[in-house]
Amino acid sequence: MIVSVSEGDDIVEKHPLIFSTADLIIINKIDIAEAVNADADKMVRDARIINPRIDVLKMSLKTGEGFDKWVEFIFMA
Repeated sequence: MIVSVSEGDDIVEKHPLIFSTADLIIINKIDIAEAVNADADKMVRDARIINPRIDVLKMSLKTGEGFDKWVEFIFMA
């Protein structure tokens, strides 16, 4: 599942069922988190409360941050 910080850091609270069944969450656009007043770490915490086994990748396609971890995840799957 891919979410953007621009959706708000309460996205997990709004849609808990989706996160409870997901194997992976990619939190994208972390480079704009401060600008949109979102806390990506809160999104991670909330997702792990609902689903302790969920894998989480925080990334920004704009800056490339976290992209290497995404590629690694794909090849390990």
